Amino acid sequence: MFTNRCGLVGIEVSNGSRGDCFDNAAMESFHASLKKDLIHRRSWPTKAEARTAVFEYIEAFYNRRRRHSRLGMLSPVDYENSSHTIDGVRTASRLAHTNKINYNTTSTAAKAA
Repeated sequence: MFTNRCGLVGIEVSNGSRGDCFDNAAMESFHASLKKDLIHRRSWPTKAEARTAVFEYIEAFYNRRRRHSRLGMLSPVDYENSSHTIDGVRTASRLAHTNKINYNTTSTAAKAA
C-alpha cells in the first residue's frame, strides 16, 4: 500500500534485498541525528523555517563541525584537510568554515567530541 501510494505521486521506493540490514544504515543514522539534534527540539510554524534550519544544520554543522565515527571522530573538514592531496601536495578542504552555530547535540558522535 505504501509503495503504491509513493508510486502515484512519482516517488520511487528503494528496497534492499531481504535480510540486508546495511542497505540504508547511513541515511537512517543521519536522519536519527537530524531529528535528535534539531527537529524534535522545537516547533516549526512554517515549512520555510524548517527548510532553512535543516539546510543550516547540514551545511554549517553536520558537514563541517560534527565529528563522525566513520571518519575516525574527525569532522569532514578536518578529515579532508588531513587526507586530501593532489599530485602529492596537501590541499585544503572544499568545505569552508562558516560562522559557528551552536547545536546542542544528543547524538553519540557529538558526545564523544
